[in-house]
Amino acid sequence: MGAKYTYDESGVTFFYYALTVLSSTDTLKKPKTPKVRFRNTRSKSSPLKVKTALLLGGWALIFLLSYKVKTTEIKETERWDPYEILGIDNGESEEVIKRAYRKLSLKWHPDKAEEDMKEKAGEMMAEIGRAYKTLTNAEARDNYEKYGNPDGMQTQSMGIALPKLLVEAHTSPFVLALYGLIFGFVMPFYVGSWWYNSTRYQKDHILNTTMATFFKNIREHISQRNLIELLTAASEFAEGDLKYDASEEAALNALVEKIQNVSRPHALENFAQSKKFTSKDAWKANVLLHSHFFRVDISDSRLADQQQQVVMTALTLVHRGLLQVTTAHNWYNCSALLMSISQMLVQGVYLYDAPIIQLPGITWKTQHTLYKENNLYSVNQLMRMSSPEQREALSVLNDKQFSEAIQVAKTIPRVEIARSMLTVVGDKAITPSSIVTLIVKLRIANPKSKIVPRKKGASVIDIESIDSDDTVAIESYVANYKKETAKQAPSEAYCPYFAGRKDSQWWLCFASYQSGKLVVPPVRVNDLESERVILLQFQAPPQKETYRFHVSVKSDSYIGGDVLQEIQMTVVDRSTLPPEPPVVDDISEPEEDSIAAQMAQLRGQQSGARRGADDSSDEDLVVEKYKADGGEDIRYDDGFGSMVKTQFESVFSIQDAIERIPVYDRHAQAGSIKSGTLVRFRCMVQDPSYGEELHLSVAHVVNSQTGEVKQKFSQFTDADHVLDEGWEVDYNAPGNVFTEKEVACCVSVPGQAEWAGPETPDGLLEDSLKSMSISGDAPRDSHDEKWSELSLHKYPLRGEKHATALVKFYSPSTAPKVLSVIDVVGVYELGLNMKSPGEGEEDSGTQLVWPCIHSLYHSSVERDQLVPGLSILTASNYTDRRRMCVAHLCSVLGGDELAAQYLLLHLLSKTVSVQDAKVGNFSLNLIGFPTPEKELSHAKAFSLNNAATKWVSDALAQLVPWNVEIPFDLKLLNTTPFMPDAASGDLKAGVLQLAADTQIVCDETCLREGTLGEKGVRNLQALQTVILEQTVAYAYPYQSIDMGCSLRVLVLSTGKSILQNDCDLHLSGPAVRIFADIQNGNAAALNPLDPMHTEQLRHYLESARNLEFNIPDKVSDFISSEYAELRRKAHEGGSKLMSQTELALTVTVARLVSISKGEESLTIDSWKEACSLEERRAERNQANKVATKSR
Repeated sequence: MGAKYTYDESGVTFFYYALTVLSSTDTLKKPKTPKVRFRNTRSKSSPLKVKTALLLGGWALIFLLSYKVKTTEIKETERWDPYEILGIDNGESEEVIKRAYRKLSLKWHPDKAEEDMKEKAGEMMAEIGRAYKTLTNAEARDNYEKYGNPDGMQTQSMGIALPKLLVEAHTSPFVLALYGLIFGFVMPFYVGSWWYNSTRYQKDHILNTTMATFFKNIREHISQRNLIELLTAASEFAEGDLKYDASEEAALNALVEKIQNVSRPHALENFAQSKKFTSKDAWKANVLLHSHFFRVDISDSRLADQQQQVVMTALTLVHRGLLQVTTAHNWYNCSALLMSISQMLVQGVYLYDAPIIQLPGITWKTQHTLYKENNLYSVNQLMRMSSPEQREALSVLNDKQFSEAIQVAKTIPRVEIARSMLTVVGDKAITPSSIVTLIVKLRIANPKSKIVPRKKGASVIDIESIDSDDTVAIESYVANYKKETAKQAPSEAYCPYFAGRKDSQWWLCFASYQSGKLVVPPVRVNDLESERVILLQFQAPPQKETYRFHVSVKSDSYIGGDVLQEIQMTVVDRSTLPPEPPVVDDISEPEEDSIAAQMAQLRGQQSGARRGADDSSDEDLVVEKYKADGGEDIRYDDGFGSMVKTQFESVFSIQDAIERIPVYDRHAQAGSIKSGTLVRFRCMVQDPSYGEELHLSVAHVVNSQTGEVKQKFSQFTDADHVLDEGWEVDYNAPGNVFTEKEVACCVSVPGQAEWAGPETPDGLLEDSLKSMSISGDAPRDSHDEKWSELSLHKYPLRGEKHATALVKFYSPSTAPKVLSVIDVVGVYELGLNMKSPGEGEEDSGTQLVWPCIHSLYHSSVERDQLVPGLSILTASNYTDRRRMCVAHLCSVLGGDELAAQYLLLHLLSKTVSVQDAKVGNFSLNLIGFPTPEKELSHAKAFSLNNAATKWVSDALAQLVPWNVEIPFDLKLLNTTPFMPDAASGDLKAGVLQLAADTQIVCDETCLREGTLGEKGVRNLQALQTVILEQTVAYAYPYQSIDMGCSLRVLVLSTGKSILQNDCDLHLSGPAVRIFADIQNGNAAALNPLDPMHTEQLRHYLESARNLEFNIPDKVSDFISSEYAELRRKAHEGGSKLMSQTELALTVTVARLVSISKGEESLTIDSWKEACSLEERRAERNQANKVATKSR
C-alpha cells in the first residue's frame, strides 16, 4: 500500500495554518503608571507608514481568516468499529459475539421490519453481518486489531494545508514567478540589509563608532556633566529621525533659552554647548536631554517625540555602552555617576534635584519651597512622618494632589542592606590570595507583598540569623544558595516623564575604599520584590593588612534611594588558622608492583607498611618540643650541625662581619658559586607570593641491616638527605622535624648606583668561608642559561644585568613585603623554582633550577647603609651644604641658577601618606634640551641616548642611590610593560615596580614620529598616574590593585612634556646653548664635583629629605591673608587671579625651600623666597612662550 497526498479543497486546514502563523506575534508590555509624556508613533512624512499599512492589513487578514474558519463546515471521517456495531466490549469471546449477532439479526432483519424501515434495516443488517464476519474470522479480526480495517493495510492519506490551486497547471507559472521574486530578490535584499546593519553594531546593538567614541574619551575621573556630553556624542543621534535638521534650528534655540531660564535660578551651572563635541547632532541631543532633565515643555510635537526617543536611546547607551567600559576598567566612581544619569533619564530630573520632585504635583518651584520652609528633601523623609505631619509638609498641594503624592510615595521602594558578610567558606579567617565570598542580603522596607517566595526544598535558615563565626552554617547556606529564593517578578517603576514602561531594577556594587576600584563587576538585580540574597566571590589581596570596602546599592529608576555601607576585611597570616583536623587513614596500602608503591619507595617508605594513625599530632608535638628546647636535645651525629653552629659564631663575632661576607649581585655567575656558600644579597622583594614550603630538617634514619638509628640534620638547604648504602629515612619516626619556609623572589635593586651597593670583601674571611661549602666545588650548572632567560620577566628593567634569587625565610611571620629593600645573609644553593615558567614559555612539566638563598639573617636597608657615614647636620651645615649643592647643580645645568634651585627642590621631595592621601610629591619638567641628531651607541634599553640628557642623569646618579633612566623610545614604550602583571599567577615585573625613593629620569628628546600602540598608551598612562597619584596598578587574576609608591619623576624635554607635571621650567638661553655643545661632544664647560664634596652632598640630601616638617598656624594664617590680598589686587587690576592649584604649588615649593635650609617648620622668609622663585619661573616661561610665537 502506498501513501496518497491530498490538497485542502475546502480550505479549512489552510485557514487554520495561516491564522496560527499570523497570530504568533508578541505584544509589548504597556505601562500601567500614568504618563505625562508619550511617544508619537506617526511618521513625519505620511500618517500611513509602510509598517502601519502592513499592521492594518495583517489584522484585516486575521479577521477574514477567523470568519472563514467559523463558517466553513468540517466533515469528519468516522472510524468503523465492529464492537460498537454489535454493542459489545472489546475482546469479548466468540460466544458473546454470536449471541449479540443473533439478537441484532432478529431486530433488524428486513423480513420483520415495517415497510418504511426496510431500507434502513437492510443497511444495518449488512453492517451487522460485516461486523460478525470480522470478529469471527481470525484473519479479519487480526487485521482489524493491527490496521483498523478487516481487509488489512489501506492507502495512507496525508493532507497538505495548501489549496490545490497552487499546483494546478494553469497557475504554476504565476506561482513560480512569485517564488522567484521572494527567494531571488526580496529575501536576498533583506538578508543583505540585515547583514550590513549587523556588522555596524556591537552585540548589545550599539554602533561600533559609538563604542569607539566612548572608549577614546571616557576617563576615570570625569564629571557628570562631561559624561552627559560624551553620551550625546553617540552616533545613534546622527541617524534617522534623530539627526539634526537645519529646519529645527529656531525651535532648538528657543528650547535652549527655556532651559537656561529654568536652570539659571535653580542649577549650579548654566546649560551651554559642549566645547569638545561640537557637532550639530550632539548639540541637538544635548538640548533634548536637558529639556527632559529640566522638564521643559516642547511645543513642537515632532521634537517632543524625538526627545523621548533620545531619552530611551540614551538609557540604552548608558546601560549597555558606557557602563560596559567603566566596569571593564573597574572604575567605581565613574560607574556610580552613570547609574545616577540612568536615574535622571528615567525620572526626568537634574543631578541637583531633591528626590521629593519624583512625586506627582511637585514642580521645580515647589521643591525648593518645601526644602526651605518645611525642610523636606526626600521621599524617605516624608514617609517617616505621621499623616498630619505629611499633610502639613505638603501644604503646597491640594487634597487630591496630596492623596496622589502619598499613594505614589508608598510605591517607591526603599531598599536596605539587611546583612553583609565577608568570609572564606570553611575558614574562620581570611588569608592572602584566598577566595573570599561576599554575602549581601537586600530587603525592600515597604514591599508590596511580605511573603518571600521560596523554591521547593529550600531551607528555612535565614542568613541574618547565622553568626559570622559559624563556618559550618555559612558553608551549608552557600551550598544551598541557588535553591533558597525563587525568582521574583520586577515591579514597574513610577516614571511619568519616561514614555515607555520601565521595570524597577538595582545595581549592587562592591568597591575598594582605598583605590576607588570595583572589586567585581556590578550585579544587576532585576527581581527584587521583597528580599534577595546575593553572593559574590573574589580573590583576597596577597598582602596581610586591613582593607576597607564599600557595598552600595543604587537604583536605576529612582533618585534618593541609594544605600552605602562600609565593610572591612582583615587579611591575616595562614599561621593564625586553626590546625586541620586529623584525617582517618582507612585507605588500603598499595600493592608492591603498583605506581603508588613505587612513589612510596621514592619517598623512602616501605610499600605495605602502615603509618601511625596519629602521625600529624605526633609531629606537631615534636615541633613544639624542638622549638621550646632550642634544638639542644637533637644530636647531629654527622658533625654538620656543630660545624654550622661553630662557623656562624666565629663569623658573626668579628666586628662588621656582615659587611665582609661575599656579595651576590649582578656580577655573580650563578653556576660558578659553590652550593653551601655564605653570601650577602642586597635586593628588592619583587614577588612575595611564592607561598610556604615544608622541609624535613631533622630526620631519623635507620640502618636496614643493623637496626641502628641516627638523626640527620638538613637545615638551610632543599637537597634531600644524602644517605650511605643501607640507610633509609624513617618518615614515621616521632622525632622528625619539619621546618616552614616563606619563599619570595628577590632581585637586584633597580637602578642601584655602584657606590650605593655593598662591596665584595678582599678575602679577609676567605679561609673561613671556604669551609662553609657543604657540597664542595660545584661546576657551572647546565640550567644557568635557562634560568637566566626565564628570570628576565622578574626584573623591572628588562635587558639590564641583574641578580635574581628565591630567598627562603625560616621565620614566615617576619618575611618582608613587596618592594621592600633588604640585606639578606644566607646560604646559597641552586634549588627548584616551584612557580610557573616565564613569558612565552610553555610548562614542560619539569622544574627549573634557580639560585636560592636560605636566609640566616635579613634586615631592612637603612639610610646610613645607603649613604655611609651619615651624621646629624647643624643649621650652619645645612646652609653651607645647600649653597654647595646649588652651585654643583648650577654647573651641571649649564650655569642656570634658577633651574638648579628647582632641581634641588625636586631631589628633596619625598612622597608620604597622610590620611589616605599622597603628599610631598614634586615632579619637574626641564624644557630646552636639544633633540639628538646622532644617538649614543649602546645595547642597554634603559639608558639615555642623548648626550645632553645623559649628562644630567649621570650627575644625579652620583647623588641618589637609585636612579632609573627611561628613554621615550617608541619600541620600548610599545613592547615593554610598565605595570606589574600577575594575571597568570606569577607576578611579572613592570618598569614602575621600583623601590621607594627611586629617582626616574624620563627623556622625551628621543621620541620620534611613529605609532604609539595600545600598550604604549597604557604605559604612558601608568607613568602619568605615578606622577599625579603616586600609585602603580598591579594586575591580579580577579582584580587590579593600586599600590602606593614614592617615586620622583624628572622629565627632560625639548618642548613642553606630553606628561602633566607639578612644575615646568624652561632652561635659560646660555644653558640651552651649552647643552647643544654637549650634544655635539663638547663638555669642557662643565666641571665635575670632587669625590669628597660628592659624599657631603649625599649626606645633605639624605638628611634633609627625611626631616620632620610642619606648617605653624601663624604661617598658615599669613599665607591665607597673602592669598586673599593677591586675589583682591588682581581683581581690581583686571589681571589673572591666582588659582588654588598655583597656591598649592607655591606652598609645596615653600615647604621644600624650608627643608633645604634644615628647617623643621615653614617660616615666612621661606614662603617669601618661594614666591620669588615662582615669579621668576613664571616670567621665564612667559618670555619663552612669547619668543616661540615670534619665531
